[in-house]
Amino acid sequence: MKTVPVELLTVMPLLKGRHYAIQPGVAHRDLDAQPQSPRIFYGHDHPQTFSFAPDDLGVSLDELHAAALANLGRRPVSVWVRIPIAGDLAVVASCDDFFAAERLLLPAQLRSAHMILATRELVAAIPHRGLLLATRPFRTTEERAAFSALVQQRFASGVDEPIASHLFRVVDGQLDGRDGVADPTRATTPVAAPAPARLVQRAVGDPATGLVSVVVGVCGGTADQLQRAIPDAVDTVLRSWLHQPTFSGRIQFELDAPIGLAVQRLETELRGDLARMTTSSGRPIRLELTTTE
Repeated sequence: MKTVPVELLTVMPLLKGRHYAIQPGVAHRDLDAQPQSPRIFYGHDHPQTFSFAPDDLGVSLDELHAAALANLGRRPVSVWVRIPIAGDLAVVASCDDFFAAERLLLPAQLRSAHMILATRELVAAIPHRGLLLATRPFRTTEERAAFSALVQQRFASGVDEPIASHLFRVVDGQLDGRDGVADPTRATTPVAAPAPARLVQRAVGDPATGLVSVVVGVCGGTADQLQRAIPDAVDTVLRSWLHQPTFSGRIQFELDAPIGLAVQRLETELRGDLARMTTSSGRPIRLELTTTE
């Protein structure tokens, strides 16, 4: 009986954009046979890193791929959420998992989108790490333009590692080629640089307790900008409020966009840093990140 390498028990697929430099000896394959195809890598997920699998595990690439998809399918179900877009084009997103984009490879995940959108064909996109978008086939050029613009905006947003701006056709849960290309090089006008994040701080009192919390509204900003702006804002709040006897210790950030994985990791790190801090009145410092979307 053939012994299954222990590495196959936990191996996962990881999609990377065509720009990613391939290291020698790393197992990988193209997602499709089209130009500028994203690549599928394989490896093992760790809390702070992803270790790539070598191409000499003693199994074929097809066996490695099958094991990775089986392990991906055992993860908790990713929930589709509807996102707003112009007109009546329904768009759903899977964005609650580091491996959300890789769920493009899972027929079961795609079939659930078929059911939600009531169509046997889908147009899907994987603009960046942790995001899978899907919609029904386009009925007008305006619908195609609106979805392509959404994909390109997310691809260039800096929220997380970009993967691809292509649009993929899905039939009955299976990838079935491309459905056009959301290509930034075809734009008639250059894509503007992202505006800096704008933070507005306000104090919110609780009549029942007489205590004051600090709420910071965050408008715009890329993931890189937010990873600098949010810690700076926390420092500013603490300098102003830490020794105020009425400060509740609660600092809430209200973001006007979905919270990406990079910002989620930042929230975890900041909570760890603040865990041992208290106000001058002995109240613990509590950090919350929420979204107004």
